[in-house]
Amino acid sequence: MPSTIVCPQCGLKMRVYRGAGTRIDCPSCRKSLKIVRPERTRASAAKNQDPPSTHDWYYRVMGVEVGPLSLEALRRDFRAKKLGPDAQVRMGTRGRWVLAETVRDLQIDRRGEST
Repeated sequence: MPSTIVCPQCGLKMRVYRGAGTRIDCPSCRKSLKIVRPERTRASAAKNQDPPSTHDWYYRVMGVEVGPLSLEALRRDFRAKKLGPDAQVRMGTRGRWVLAETVRDLQIDRRGEST
């Protein structure tokens, strides 16, 4: 089951599929982060049961899921080269993973540039 973590340096919210005790580098600022076991509270359990907004976007970088992001934030990360046209992206937590270049809303041309 994935954990959601927030980078303390840059504030990037990520969904991580690695176990507690492992380390990852933040895909945004490259700070080394240790994955800790999340504390399960009633508030967090209720939050996890809320249906996701259909306007939340996610992308994967080196096994780390980044998001939720607005479409504009996803475009900004693409322009900043945090993900390329061959990156996996999805809309919402239940969306199907697809290549970024196939998402019309990202407006990526064949050279991998945002228009």
